[in-house]
Amino acid sequence: MRTSADGSDGAALFSVLAAEGADAASQGAGLAAGWAAVAAERTGVATKRADVAVAGAETAAEGAGAAVRGAGLTAVGAGAEMVVALAGFLSLLQLIDSAFPTGAFAHSFGLETAIQEGRVHSGGELFAWLASYTRGSLTPFDAVGVYFAHRYALEAAAVGADWEGGPLIDLDRRLTVARLARESREGSIKIAKRYLHMALELHPESGLDRYAGWIREGTCFGSVPLIHGWMSAYLGQTPRMAMLTHLYAAVNSLLQVALRAMAIGQTEGHKVLRALFPLLENETERVLDCPPDPQGMSCDAFVQEIAAMRHETLYSRLFMS
Repeated sequence: MRTSADGSDGAALFSVLAAEGADAASQGAGLAAGWAAVAAERTGVATKRADVAVAGAETAAEGAGAAVRGAGLTAVGAGAEMVVALAGFLSLLQLIDSAFPTGAFAHSFGLETAIQEGRVHSGGELFAWLASYTRGSLTPFDAVGVYFAHRYALEAAAVGADWEGGPLIDLDRRLTVARLARESREGSIKIAKRYLHMALELHPESGLDRYAGWIREGTCFGSVPLIHGWMSAYLGQTPRMAMLTHLYAAVNSLLQVALRAMAIGQTEGHKVLRALFPLLENETERVLDCPPDPQGMSCDAFVQEIAAMRHETLYSRLFMS
């Protein structure tokens, strides 16, 4: 009976242990389920974060695309502006081309006199004559006229039909009557009228038709610097470009005179022209740095002016002035 009693006690003990083990297993299963739930929550959070990251990446991609499109539009706009500016510059180059039919090739403005009298017969002497003429006449007279004509063109465009043109008329008269030599004065008027005619044929909307009317009425004479300054403004060019191109055209025209009137080759002649470029740039900047009043325009190239006056008395002449 004792053994049986001990066995019953052992069985009871094993039952208790089994129950505790089952409880422990149940607790373990609960913990495992808890951890699984936590893991699931973390997975959900990670998934949400991944979704947010994807959405952010998509937004960033859209923003980048918009930036690229914006940059593309900006580039297109800048390209269009560049095309417009380039078209205006090319149109201005056409106006100063030596083949442009203004008749300037027929006028030496005193250079032929200097050549025939022996004062200009080499490349070095030609350079000195042209440099003196640029400093004494082309810059303080012509270039200043170009500068103010450019300004008046912008003023006229801003005011419109109400612009009366008084300053432009005054500028035309000063640019004409201040030329001392009769041949030079008359030659400048002829060139200006041809320049004006061609400018209006090529650019009828330039606004120079009123100026042409004043010339027909006798109110104005016709001035090349005035027309060039106005056309440069109309074509969207700066005062610097307007003056520089006018100086270049004037000097290049006189170089063509020298090539026909004296013993100088094409190569040496263009070396002289190239050597004058720094002077043309410096003279342009001088006017820009301190533009004089239109009433202060002057012509100080007395040697060239006297040569222009004596031109009509030469025994034989290739040029009209």
